[in-house]
Amino acid sequence: MKLIKYFLQRRSVTILLLVLVLAGGLFSYVKMGKLEDAPFTIKQALVLTSYPGASPSEVQSQVTDVLEEAIQSLSELYYLKTENRAGLSKITVYVKKETRADEMQQLWDKLRRKVGDAQSKLPAGAGPSIVNDDFGDVLGVFYGLTSEGRSYRELEDQAKLIK
Repeated sequence: MKLIKYFLQRRSVTILLLVLVLAGGLFSYVKMGKLEDAPFTIKQALVLTSYPGASPSEVQSQVTDVLEEAIQSLSELYYLKTENRAGLSKITVYVKKETRADEMQQLWDKLRRKVGDAQSKLPAGAGPSIVNDDFGDVLGVFYGLTSEGRSYRELEDQAKLIK
């Protein structure tokens, strides 16, 4: 009751507080994201290099190891995942989560330069490395499942089947 009495007695403080709350609300509304399905950034890239006629062990030692060494000099690197097949080296580059979305394009350019510099160290039969960082726009999609006459457990089981 003392709080209510305080604000009733001090009208100027009440009006100031009300104006501050309204201004804060308007500022937040103006700065709020406007997209219904906001895009998010995928912080990984693929480095693909063909080496026709080579076995997986040859691809590993002559192509993948050389490219890994060049890529690992990136300070924003989180980890690498490699896959070697007959005639193909596939390196997935994962970036640290702390890396901001607006820094990603510059990072991918740095990655391309590192991979490009390593091309001279690859064997003669190896094709040019392709850096793929564009996975398109990725959006999150939410689905709702409702039904009359079914329990939440049955709806959950149905949702798992749909998934």
